[in-house]
Amino acid sequence: MRNPKTFAAIVCALIGCLFPPAVGAQRGPGAGAGNQALHLITSVNVTAPAATFLTPASPLVSESIVGPDLFTAPIAADRLRTYLMLVVNCSFNVHQIPTSVPLQFVSAFNVRLTSAALPAPGFVDVVGFGSGVVLHGGATVSVDDITTNTPFQRTVFYDAGSVAPFIQAAFPALTAAEAAQLAATLFQSALTISIAPAVTIRSVQNVRYSPLRSLQVFGD
Repeated sequence: MRNPKTFAAIVCALIGCLFPPAVGAQRGPGAGAGNQALHLITSVNVTAPAATFLTPASPLVSESIVGPDLFTAPIAADRLRTYLMLVVNCSFNVHQIPTSVPLQFVSAFNVRLTSAALPAPGFVDVVGFGSGVVLHGGATVSVDDITTNTPFQRTVFYDAGSVAPFIQAAFPALTAAEAAQLAATLFQSALTISIAPAVTIRSVQNVRYSPLRSLQVFGD
């Protein structure tokens, strides 16, 4: 005859194996830093009235251009937050034109964190991310009139350790230890994430960023 207590213990053990408790699910006052479950903080879905264009003054010289913000995401304060993960979706196209000089196209996205927790002017520019697309004609003159379309998605991760060197560079009066502490405070504070396109181009008429784009911000 089956022992009811033994049978119940086996069932409980099986349930525990099949459905273990979620790691970091607790966000109470005693929870350990960096041990929280990843969750969506905000989602920014942009439907702009028009595309964003970056246009050089002259396509005959290499020119670096930083465009307006494609994304702006306000983030509420959270004293348990230790990192942020950004998922960016934004397609773009490059219009190459015939000229007397070679083609050049290098693109990236600049990331800025703005918070009242930071000294004046209240923001820090952190390491951005590349688009993964580099076009270079070498010594060959650009002869094509074509548009290259690039669907783009990138996931990037920031925590206090990765941001602290940029804080110290932006505010050189801080020691390394003070910059590290301020970086941790920054992630817990209310902040705004801004992302802007940056390109270096030649033999390019313009770079067009889609008016339909999205940004998701995750954190712990």
